[in-house]
Amino acid sequence: MENVPHYLRDEISLAEIHLILVTGTRPVWFQKTEDDFPWGCGTLFIAQWGEHQFAITAKHVIENLGAKYQHLRISFPGFNIALPVKGTSTFSIPLHEFREEIEDIVVYQIDKDFDSQGHHLVWEAWRMTEMWMPATMLKKGQQIFAVGFPVNVDRFNYDQDTFYAPPLVAIGMLSEQSIGEGIYTIDCAEFEKETDLNGFSGGPVFARFEGIFFYVGMVTRAGAIARKIHFIDASFITFVLNEMSKKL
Repeated sequence: MENVPHYLRDEISLAEIHLILVTGTRPVWFQKTEDDFPWGCGTLFIAQWGEHQFAITAKHVIENLGAKYQHLRISFPGFNIALPVKGTSTFSIPLHEFREEIEDIVVYQIDKDFDSQGHHLVWEAWRMTEMWMPATMLKKGQQIFAVGFPVNVDRFNYDQDTFYAPPLVAIGMLSEQSIGEGIYTIDCAEFEKETDLNGFSGGPVFARFEGIFFYVGMVTRAGAIARKIHFIDASFITFVLNEMSKKL
């Protein structure tokens, strides 16, 4: 852990927590053609895994909206340019009792060497190779952080042809209850204002070990009324990343 930046080690404020954990987190947008206005609901997470970068989200984010995998658009605000992807992969574990929940993963390989048409574009990616932990390392009652882009009716500005979707960091404790093996539940703290967690699916989940943040899973379901967020173990995601990396 000697290479971990000091700002991931120290006691930090809520504002700093928000800044650190939003790294690599993006709203899910779809666009059939460049002339279409972007639309969508959900969250994706950009991660560096070895020499490659991947975008991770929940498979149902795409299927429930009737979109196609190739319609995903990782955009740059202010530029009519999307970060291109070169392929996708899903996950299968047929003998698992809760396979529908566990298999709710889709991973895109990002073409990080694309031609940005003369623009000097910069984007963030989480250092997943070093900064992840299996959720089996978590303890009941441990503080957990989930990041997502909840639905916001004001996020589209059709007059200016722009969109804005502020992220939300939900903080809670790991529940003593679980809906199945490999699936975990966060009992969220009470939100300061009325909050819709619709759109959190696919978002990253973090926990601190010895004061350092690690990625521990991906959100599959969330409900503001019950103040609960369900997520699957990061081990399932890193398995897909490893399998994809072997083929590159």
